[in-house]
Amino acid sequence: MAKLLLSQASLSIECTVIRYFFIDVEMFDFSLLRSVPFDLVALLSMLIMLAYFIPFAFSSVRAETMGMEPHKAAFLISILGKIDSKAFET
Repeated sequence: MAKLLLSQASLSIECTVIRYFFIDVEMFDFSLLRSVPFDLVALLSMLIMLAYFIPFAFSSVRAETMGMEPHKAAFLISILGKIDSKAFET
């Protein structure tokens, strides 16, 4: 009997938590996702963030095609990372 009461109490707590979350969903305004200016800003922000990583991803490949040795080309990524981290410190 005690086990049954315990499971009913936990079920009651779970239902309360679920009800609490469903009530809070009204707080979010999802109509912003249908806004064309917001969609453009979100898309362009994503493209800008992707473009940030492209030089780091392809710099060693580009260096190898220009005749640099592979181990020096790989070291180039370390140099670019160090310069990038120092640039953001200031």
